[in-house]
Amino acid sequence: MDKANGTGQPGTGPEHALSTLREYIEREQFRGYDPYDGLTTRLPVARLGKWPTILFMQAMKRFPLNVRPLLMIRKVHNAKAMGLLLHAYSLLYRQQRDETTRKTMDWLFNWLKTNAATGYSGPAWGYPFDWAGNTKTVRAFTPTAVATGFVARGLYAYYSVTGSEEAKALIIASAKFIMHDLPHDERPEGLCISYTPLVQDHCYNASLLGAGVLAMAAALDGRDDYAEKARQAAAYVLHHQKPDGRWNYSLDVRTGRERTQIDFHQGYVLESLYEIGSVIQLEDKTTEALRKGMAFYHREQFFPDGRAKWRLPVVWPVEIHNQAQGIITHARLAFLDPVYLPFAMRIAQWTNEQMRHPSGYFYYQKHSWFTNRISYMRWSQAWMLLAHATLLSIAEKTLHTDTANRSQKKTPVS
Repeated sequence: MDKANGTGQPGTGPEHALSTLREYIEREQFRGYDPYDGLTTRLPVARLGKWPTILFMQAMKRFPLNVRPLLMIRKVHNAKAMGLLLHAYSLLYRQQRDETTRKTMDWLFNWLKTNAATGYSGPAWGYPFDWAGNTKTVRAFTPTAVATGFVARGLYAYYSVTGSEEAKALIIASAKFIMHDLPHDERPEGLCISYTPLVQDHCYNASLLGAGVLAMAAALDGRDDYAEKARQAAAYVLHHQKPDGRWNYSLDVRTGRERTQIDFHQGYVLESLYEIGSVIQLEDKTTEALRKGMAFYHREQFFPDGRAKWRLPVVWPVEIHNQAQGIITHARLAFLDPVYLPFAMRIAQWTNEQMRHPSGYFYYQKHSWFTNRISYMRWSQAWMLLAHATLLSIAEKTLHTDTANRSQKKTPVS
């Protein structure tokens, strides 16, 4: 029996899932495919023009059979995946302190240090593929607020358990990219940091991830200007929270219209606000915003059995990224409501039972009538390893705290 699995079914608890997933990731040498890597094919797709290129990329993302080897698309390292994995291994090392985990963690750190983008005000990270959208095309390795934000979280976790001065310096230096290379839009309600260096945009979760880098650098280096920028970015997102607790995805400032994409990005926003508030002082109303936002996320995004909806109000498919972020957000914000940590366990149990291959990796999507079993390193495996590492780390802390509290309440023997 897997002791972490309350159902008594073997092999579906978080410890077993984490162990087998870690083995799978290490066998793959941290390389993998990505839902958005279609344009790395050697076929001359880009010559077909904007819309055929976009359609090809989206078709590759949705096609349930993995034709990438036929299209000469290779498994590669992805900086965001490496940042997520560094974060996960750092949590594992905090619990285990074993030499194997330490060596892997150090290797991941050195890879990120060596593979930062150059030519910017500070080190930063992007994706190893071109990405084509309606409004812009982002070339491979162009650094973004999102990729850099998650890498910085991994570096911060690594620094927290090792005290590495190199990691500390890298976080502080990467804040220069956020500060000077990404467009900032200052408004009466606060500040919005752009997703990429290419255009000014207003994507709430991306702005907060950039602000998180500034907040971490401020905490490490005493930079009041960085802290103030992070507070302004948090204030901007808090201003745009809806009365029911949710956030939309982005704002077009020219038209005043918001893109209403309600999915795992809700978890990004909640976790980022919590992350920023854990290292610098935020407005008093932030806790209430978190409470209201978390109540919406828990109530509307998930079924009682732990299965996430895709994008509200659409139910299918079940998306592995929604499942992973649900585990992380419910675990990290468990202090808001005692039901959240047990529910994080429930999300993990459902995901381990329904979306996990016997070899240890996790499926991309589960539709109502079929399952897309393609393995994606960044989108699926790195996120699920971090989800399980986060869950087990917080569950262990909670258990120790509860045990200590019970011991203190015992009547002393006279």
